[in-house]
Amino acid sequence: MKKLIAIGVIAALVFTMPTFAQTNTATVMSPALDTLTNVDTSNLVLKVPGSNNILTVQLNVVKLTGTTAGTATLQGSLDGLNYKDIKGADTLTLANASQVFHWVQPRSNYLYYKVRTLGTGTQSTQLKAYLLFRP
Repeated sequence: MKKLIAIGVIAALVFTMPTFAQTNTATVMSPALDTLTNVDTSNLVLKVPGSNNILTVQLNVVKLTGTTAGTATLQGSLDGLNYKDIKGADTLTLANASQVFHWVQPRSNYLYYKVRTLGTGTQSTQLKAYLLFRP
């Protein structure tokens, strides 16, 4: 009888122990890559799978030759065709050097994000955009 009570108590403890779900997971999507040449426009499109709480877009700017200059903005779209600048997102001014820039959004309001870069001057600049999201 004591064994049955002991087994019952152990079973009750095992089945009532709290379980902890992993909620702090993050996923980085494969980067979008392009090269900006002289007076040019680059559109790096990133698609967000599903709804997410926190979204970070990183733009890596690598100066290859010439004078790197221009601006980069973050835009959003629901259909992947019609994009609009995201209110409150900073505009990056490209310096004549390699640099990294981040846009952090409190939640993903769009299915598609685009880093639109407008180049000026004489340059060859590599652009790479990454997307990090946390469900």
